[in-house]
Order: sequence, then structure tokens, then C-alpha cells
Amino acid sequence: MTAAINHAEQLSKLLKKIGSKRGPDPTAGFDPIDQFVYSSLLWDSTHAKAGAAFKRIKSGTVDYNDFRVGAYEEFIAILGERYPRDSHRAERLRASLNDIYGREHAVSLDSLKQQGKREARAYLDSLVGAIPFVTARVMLLGFDAHAIPVDERTLGLLVSEEALEPGLDIPRATGILERAVKAADAAMTHAKLQAWSERHGKSTRGTDQAVKSATRKAAGGKKAASKDTKGRAKAAS
Repeated sequence: MTAAINHAEQLSKLLKKIGSKRGPDPTAGFDPIDQFVYSSLLWDSTHAKAGAAFKRIKSGTVDYNDFRVGAYEEFIAILGERYPRDSHRAERLRASLNDIYGREHAVSLDSLKQQGKREARAYLDSLVGAIPFVTARVMLLGFDAHAIPVDERTLGLLVSEEALEPGLDIPRATGILERAVKAADAAMTHAKLQAWSERHGKSTRGTDQAVKSATRKAAGGKKAASKDTKGRAKAAS
């Protein structure tokens, strides 16, 4: 029988092994909705690609509402050629922005500033097209919450280094890492894991059930989720 992994110990060893090669976070001080959009672009991608796409969104549209209602082809064009998971990313981001608009009557997450961290995280998790990596990153960098963003590429590397068990999904992996990492070390851990995954990881391109579900909802023009955040949309990864 295989011995259980001591996640805190293995992660500590891994962080020492991969070194400290990381630059300053380019999203420090971002408004929550900017952090949400940028994090959606960074999911299973790189800061270089996300930063370039984010600049194109800012320069090529009036605001996020203009971006939200634009044609699907415009979403893809803004992401740029050969962007990882381009179609899935576009569907998810568009579905989430439409859901936010349906709840807030604006493409804004300012209302979360008045809520507790638990309520804010539940809100983000309940969005149509929600991505656990995005939720965790917005909470970590936008609301100074204890969270460790994990995407598929990073998860694959963590499993290959035996810091996590094979077969974990993203929510379970995120929960394990959040228990293994102190809140004070969360931002540093995310920065190091992100830089490491950008150097060594491979982006995945497969579809998943939550993407298909979000796509159907967006295409069918169904109502966005209720303001009661207890109605959760299934998060994926």
C-alpha cells in the first residue's frame, strides 16, 4: 500500500527545488473585475499571453460591457492566434461576464467589496462558466484571502513531482494545497508555481462538461443565476 503524501512537506521541498525565479505580479492593485478578466486569461496560459490579450481588450473595446456583447469571433480575435484553450476560454469568460451583468446590471464586482470573504468566494464559484483557478486567484490577489490557484497544467506538474496524488480534480487539489500552505505564504506560493508551470508545463486543450454547460446556457439565452449565491453552477477543470 502506497504511503500517504505529506503535502506540506512535499510542497515545501518542491518550492525549494524550483527556486525563486518570478517577477512582480503584474496585477497588483487591480480592480476585482480587472483581476477576474486577467485571471480568466491566465488560466492554463502565461503572463506574457494574458498580459497581451488583456491590453488588447482594454484598447480594443469601450469597456467590459462592450466586450461582453461583442461577437464570438471578436473574442477569439482578441485572444490572438494559438491562444491556449481559446474557444473554451472565450465561452467561459463570456458566460461569466453575462452572468455578472445579469446579477449586477453592470459588468462589475464592486458589490463583493461589501461582503465577507466566504460570501465573495461563493458568489464567484456560482458564476456560469466559473473556473476554480480564477475564483482562487481573484480571492487571493483581489481580496487578500487564503487561496491557492491551481489549473490543469500546474496540477499535472504537481502530480509528476509527487506533491499531489494522481486522480485529483482541481477543487480537491486546491483544497489540499490551501491546507498545506499558510495564508501568509499563499501569494508567494502562487507566484512560484505559476512561474514554474509557465517554464515546464503543457497546456491542455480538451473540453469538459462545465464548458459545454456554460456554452449551452450562453447560446440558449437562459436567465443568469439568481442573486442567491446558494444556486451553484458546477465549477470545472
